[in-house]
Amino acid sequence: MRFSGRILWPVRWANRLLEGRRFDGSTFLVEVALSPVVDGAATSVLAIVRDITDRVGAEELARRTMAATAVVDDRARIARDLHDKVIPELFASGLMLANAASSTDRATSETLHTVVEIIDDSIRRVRETVFRLQGPAGSDQDLTRIAHEAARALGFEPQLTINGHLDALSSDLYVEVAAVVKEGLSNVARHARASGVWVVVDICDDQVLVRIADDGVGISRGMSPGTGLASLATRASLIGGTFAVAPGPGGLGTHLTWWAPMVSQTN
Repeated sequence: MRFSGRILWPVRWANRLLEGRRFDGSTFLVEVALSPVVDGAATSVLAIVRDITDRVGAEELARRTMAATAVVDDRARIARDLHDKVIPELFASGLMLANAASSTDRATSETLHTVVEIIDDSIRRVRETVFRLQGPAGSDQDLTRIAHEAARALGFEPQLTINGHLDALSSDLYVEVAAVVKEGLSNVARHARASGVWVVVDICDDQVLVRIADDGVGISRGMSPGTGLASLATRASLIGGTFAVAPGPGGLGTHLTWWAPMVSQTN
């Protein structure tokens, strides 16, 4: 039998790595190269065995890195589609239904308002999913996008001030802060008939405080909050925080205040 060239033994055999065994009994990954040695009529085979443990480890690390990057990219794409397509469509649908509710009979109006509240709750849930897909912490740009999105319904740009660093918030706490800002601005757009709204987020070492004030028609003292605001109050209490909505000074406008500790006080 005469070999025509050098043969490189495959690293994997039936999806298994080839292993060599040292004199001390330990094993290592190998690559076997076969080369013919012809001496007259006699043919021998020269086998070269290489330790490829480090190379295979590097290849596996690269494969895992590529897989992790693909997952991150896919999560970012899903988050982007939800934020740029799904949320605006839900938001626009809710506004159209809210406008239609003001020009119909009472029974139909109540039904439409119920549907609007369901849509608002869906938007909050989708937004929470978006924030969790995007990463463990938010950024100034995320809240800026919320404010900019609300401007289309308000007819003007809300004034947003952030004191402190949002990256100090945990992922879950950031989701709560974003939900408060979104719901607060959504309520101003639907009910306040305001010409201005101010959002302030204060982040300290041990707490985060969100304040939203508008110059609209205000609310009556003792008035029960809608489903959206009631949900924020419930969620605030679950993490050891507080939530309040009250008329502004002199009964002008509405002031919303939401507070939570940096570390949840519940188990």
